[in-house]
Amino acid sequence: MISLLRDNWRWLLILSAMPLFATKTLFNAPMIVMLFIGGWLFFRAPGRWLADPAARLLLALFLCFEVPLLLSLPDAVNLERSAGTALDDLRFFFAGIFVIEVLRNETARRRLFWGVGLIGVIWSLDALLQMVVGYDLLGYPYNGSRPTGIFHPKLRIGTVTATLSPLLFEAIRLYARRRRWAWLGLPVVLAIIFVSGNRNAWMMLTVAIFLYLIYLYLVMQRAQWLNLVGGGSLVLTTIMIGLLQYPPMHDRMQQTLGVVSEDYQAVDNAIGFRMSLWKTAFNMYQAHWINGVGPRGFRYVYVKYAEPDDFWVRNMQANDEAYPQTHPHQMLLEIAAETGSLGLAGFVLMAFLYLRAALTQPMDERSHLWPWVIAVLVAWFPGNAHMAIYASYWGTIAWWLLIVSIGMLQFGVSARRTGDR
Repeated sequence: MISLLRDNWRWLLILSAMPLFATKTLFNAPMIVMLFIGGWLFFRAPGRWLADPAARLLLALFLCFEVPLLLSLPDAVNLERSAGTALDDLRFFFAGIFVIEVLRNETARRRLFWGVGLIGVIWSLDALLQMVVGYDLLGYPYNGSRPTGIFHPKLRIGTVTATLSPLLFEAIRLYARRRRWAWLGLPVVLAIIFVSGNRNAWMMLTVAIFLYLIYLYLVMQRAQWLNLVGGGSLVLTTIMIGLLQYPPMHDRMQQTLGVVSEDYQAVDNAIGFRMSLWKTAFNMYQAHWINGVGPRGFRYVYVKYAEPDDFWVRNMQANDEAYPQTHPHQMLLEIAAETGSLGLAGFVLMAFLYLRAALTQPMDERSHLWPWVIAVLVAWFPGNAHMAIYASYWGTIAWWLLIVSIGMLQFGVSARRTGDR
């Protein structure tokens, strides 16, 4: 047992963040451990790391994200909150150094990939069990309409599973080569994302499937690809027909169809009353277009920039709440409102640098790289309308995926073989 932990603790530490995303804050624990180890590695030999292609890419992406946060501080509406956010994000760079070091090992890359696939499928099975028998494996009860699974009581399983879906799809596909029954995991994962009722998760799943099919087109023979697309389409159609017979899913879908209505209220209702949020965020950006109101500052000046008929201001007053909303529920608008044009420019440059680096990598399914890249693109998709990118929870998920994918990049250098440290 001691020998097993000695040989595997590094990649297990990275993996441990994933199941802890189901908790409120415990996911910070492995990130902090990686921060200290990565910081020690970096300051012990800074010259080595500044010459390392993966570390240089990580540093460039981190600066694209972090510098706009720092530049927003002079005009931050809540300096303490904004400064705390900027300081907290320093962990991503040093944790990334640790991840890059660990994932030079081929075995670590492979085991981390399979670990994520296993945990994601277990999550989905657990949520399905919750719906069928009324409780999941941990005893969390079913709320009668939308599964929570291991994320109980939060309704996050759809969003997180949709983000990780490219990795789950790939794990199922590769394992099914040896055990054909593994294909049963596919409808389970898809069903849980759909029945989660999270409309943004549905959008993220659409992006994930589209990009994953492009990846498969490039790595598979055409006949195999067509067979897989045909079979997958049949599974997806069957799931959708079946789930539409489920009243909560049917009602959610009917509500969502309001986006094609010509009635403003129907459209607003279909997108969760986000029109008011987006208008307020844009007003905020117009007033602070250079460097924004500071990360996590949206809530503190919401009322100031809200329009007279704002839904969330009325809701706040009716329920005697402290703030209308904490963030705009739209990633680009969040960046624009809280870090201004500097933040938007940093995001665009960040996307360019990452994609340029990823596209230099071979399209090789044995490396497990591209499913990670696709998951990163889903997590950082600019159209996302879910949790805040500057918040600890979603920021950690997005950066965890990003730094692991950077660790998977090989930059033309052969990875260390099993046993190397």
